[in-house]
Amino acid sequence: MWWQALLSVLHDLWCFAFGLDQITTNSTTAEPPVLRLSVPTDNPAVSLYPNIRYATDHPETVLIRTYLREYTSVPPLAGDLTSLEWLGFLFDRSGRSLPWLVLKLTPIGQWHQTLKDVPSVQVGTTPKSHSLMEWQDSTGKGHLAYVAKVSPDETIVTQELGVLLPGVITETTLQSVQWQAAQPVFISVL
Repeated sequence: MWWQALLSVLHDLWCFAFGLDQITTNSTTAEPPVLRLSVPTDNPAVSLYPNIRYATDHPETVLIRTYLREYTSVPPLAGDLTSLEWLGFLFDRSGRSLPWLVLKLTPIGQWHQTLKDVPSVQVGTTPKSHSLMEWQDSTGKGHLAYVAKVSPDETIVTQELGVLLPGVITETTLQSVQWQAAQPVFISVL
């Protein structure tokens, strides 16, 4: 199935090269292009829950992909909902943007390196609600989770899509000592 991702990236690059997407750039600085999408108010609310498989025909997957198809130039992928689709939807609906075309080419575990110089992004070691937590496990595999909640004692609740099963969100509560052992980087988008 790698060829579907390759075709999607090639389509993105083609649209970018010919100005057929909705990318805006800041002409006064050399910052990377950023997808800035309008957030329609008439779209139905989408809620995803842990331990449910969001397959191709799941109603929430259909809604997310319809949104991505209608408000971005990037065609959604086939199969189960992917982490990139889910995060892109979450961030766009909250009015925050990231350079998704570049991130599609960046391995998970290295996003913080790509994003560290983007003006609307803060990269650090302090967890914040509604940020991304990125780390590498003992085998060097990169992980990316959405930080749903941070408690005053620095206990965090994270959500990862597709880590145990494709299309399934895994929600994990980590005590401060647990997440600090992973030596994560937190990516906040303003």
